Amino acid sequence: MSKDTDVDEVLACQAGRGDSAAFVKFATRWWTPVYRIAWHMSRSASEAAEATEQIILFVVRFPDSVGCNAPFGLSLCGVAIDFMLLRRPSIQRSPAESLEAFLPRFDGRGSLVSPGEDRSDPADGLFQQPDLAETIRGMLQRLDEMDHAAFVLREIEQFSLEDTVAILRISADDVRARTHRAAMVLTGLLWRTRRIPGDQQEEGFGR
Repeated sequence: MSKDTDVDEVLACQAGRGDSAAFVKFATRWWTPVYRIAWHMSRSASEAAEATEQIILFVVRFPDSVGCNAPFGLSLCGVAIDFMLLRRPSIQRSPAESLEAFLPRFDGRGSLVSPGEDRSDPADGLFQQPDLAETIRGMLQRLDEMDHAAFVLREIEQFSLEDTVAILRISADDVRARTHRAAMVLTGLLWRTRRIPGDQQEEGFGR
């Protein structure tokens, strides 16, 4: 994310005034970083590509959308995250499908009551199953939207805690909590795929 802020701001402004060469340079510089975020926040490569094009066009047309409180690249990533969250369809779940089943539970004194859904079966091969990446992509869509974003930035794209705070505009403690919760839920969902036949998985975990 170590782009030259001044260069990018100039290119974005020139592109917004109709300079096609500047637009090509700007889009070339930022297509891959924006696409990676869109890809991890969307359901398909075509959806990610369409979103990336719209995000870059939006930034060029409305350069003020890239805030001045963070470096240009981080602000642009923030625009990308906001855009993808707005596009994300709401997910209606019945109580039986609540993802809270995968999280630890505590009593009023803060003592651990339950580690979440029982995972006493051996987990050998949990992360060696076929099509693991695509399976996780589908599961990411089921997370709380900000948990999803925090996990993508911290664990997949490997942004620092400080940069993730700047992009999401939430506290460091919130970033840590959301990333951890997402990891626990994903692990629980992966564990359950080993216990439930494929047809039942589709019925219980439809996207």
